[in-house]
Amino acid sequence: MKISFHLLTTVLFYVLFFYSCTNYKDEELVVDGLSTHDEQFCEPSEEIIDGILYVDGVSQEEVVVDFDLEGLHVEEGRLAFRDHDAMVNGLVKLSQFNTESVVAWGEKIGFTSLFSELIRIEEQPVERMEAAIDKGGLFYKRFFGINDEGELYLTKHLSVIARIFNNQGLIQVGDYVGTFYPGLNVWVHKDNTSHLIKALREEDIPKGDSMFYVLDTEAFGSTKNWIALETCPIDPTWLGPINQYKNPTANRRIDVQNAFYVIASINSSGLYDVDFQYWVESTSKKASWNKYNTNHYLSLDIRARFVDMSLGVFGQIRAIQGTQNVNNTKVASIYATISQHRNVPANLVAFRWEQVVETIPGSSGQTGTSASHQGMGGRYGRQQCD
Repeated sequence: MKISFHLLTTVLFYVLFFYSCTNYKDEELVVDGLSTHDEQFCEPSEEIIDGILYVDGVSQEEVVVDFDLEGLHVEEGRLAFRDHDAMVNGLVKLSQFNTESVVAWGEKIGFTSLFSELIRIEEQPVERMEAAIDKGGLFYKRFFGINDEGELYLTKHLSVIARIFNNQGLIQVGDYVGTFYPGLNVWVHKDNTSHLIKALREEDIPKGDSMFYVLDTEAFGSTKNWIALETCPIDPTWLGPINQYKNPTANRRIDVQNAFYVIASINSSGLYDVDFQYWVESTSKKASWNKYNTNHYLSLDIRARFVDMSLGVFGQIRAIQGTQNVNNTKVASIYATISQHRNVPANLVAFRWEQVVETIPGSSGQTGTSASHQGMGGRYGRQQCD
């Protein structure tokens, strides 16, 4: 009877604890970009059901969804999009699929992206990651880094953006091959791709050479470290730091990264097609390296304005907002197109652009410019800039 009474007491305790920890005050504080519920936190759970691991009630079974993108083929190891709109639409569609589906799609069409290489390399010991980067050569050393915790990360792109670039960082739009990331936007006719690769290797884009269509080469400037480690966007292209937050017991984590992109490509008329986009990306982890499937909650709330520096004109500030729930995935994102422009001369692209003048952090729940996931106990990583 003592054993039965003890079991009954134990069961009753856990029932009461579970009930109590599902009731909390819906109040949040923002501290160093991290919002917290004033709550009693329930320990996230792991269980195996019918041979499948579930973490916090979300299946960890790898689900691969077959899909295709319109208006593209693979040419000499790179994605070749029909035009700028096909590229932008393809980028957005790729962002909607989970890691396993994107990797499987690349294998199906014979394409190796910076993203798929990140996935291939990242869960190896540090020594093997370093060896893989060395084996990949100069471009891998440029696009990949390893932080102090032994995590592999992309140095020039969000992982969702890296899905469209090959392992040399190249992409093709129409008949032109190029690359773009913070401080660099350069294109050549596809017949001159070898000259582009040589120039990128040497970090030297020839000035005045009509072979090259150049919007920006500041990344190859004399200092080579021109990008300030700022946490706030002003002008594109800006890639924010990867901020990691932990739940109350530190056994679930979320990486949150913001980015402000000017996606500009040259067209057959010698003019540029341009999209200004703001992205928030979240990655769920059980440890510093162990990504896992869960449900993500993202929000975006920014203030932007169009500027013309040649005339000193500043446009009206507009509010751009949205929310996105993404289930059963390791990596999730939300984006907003701030504006689109087609057939723009290069000199106008240089002087006219969008500015993000403020990112609203939000104060509670899925508001502001923020990201969280199911294992975070109501905590959100928030972006606050003004």
